[in-house]
Amino acid sequence: MTPTAAGADDVAERAIATYRALLHRYHGTLDLMSDRGLGKLDSMLGDAAAYAEIVQMFVPHGLVLDLGSGAGLPAVVIAASVPNRPMVWVERRRRRAAFLEMVVAGCGFETVTVFGRDVGAVGLDELVGGPAVGVTAQGVGGWVQLYRSTRHLVGSDVTLIARRGETWEEEVRAFTTHVAADVEVCRAVRLAGGGTLVALRVRGG
Repeated sequence: MTPTAAGADDVAERAIATYRALLHRYHGTLDLMSDRGLGKLDSMLGDAAAYAEIVQMFVPHGLVLDLGSGAGLPAVVIAASVPNRPMVWVERRRRRAAFLEMVVAGCGFETVTVFGRDVGAVGLDELVGGPAVGVTAQGVGGWVQLYRSTRHLVGSDVTLIARRGETWEEEVRAFTTHVAADVEVCRAVRLAGGGTLVALRVRGG
């Protein structure tokens, strides 16, 4: 490992350690996650690292939008893994958005912007470094919903990265009938916490 890579790893580890501390401090008062969920934090961080790896491989440049950022996963791990990349975290729940603002400040994520409102109320002109070339999500209903809800914030080519269930292949086939674009599965990875992380590249939408 080169000195530069080692330094980047140290920065990422410090950011995630700061995030852990903030999450432990505020998870109850800000309704971020249950005690049981907090007990699974290591597994969730591991799944978030899979998102970060796919972003590094398939979205090497440009703005990444994380939809429904919630308590900060996978967004925090992505931001820690690809420092100085512009990111937008969108979370409409007020308490969680306030927590995300604390995380951004505490971790020193200078190129991350938090929008504490519905994604439909975010304008393209508000994105620094936009339009987005990658969209990540955990709890969004499906590919059609993910694509349509963010369509006004992405370019003609975008990579969608989301956790899906056992029927993810059928969902992809159905999605291709709903969009006037070329759709390609870039990667599908089984997650330790359950489900499959799927990356779809949508071109010409």
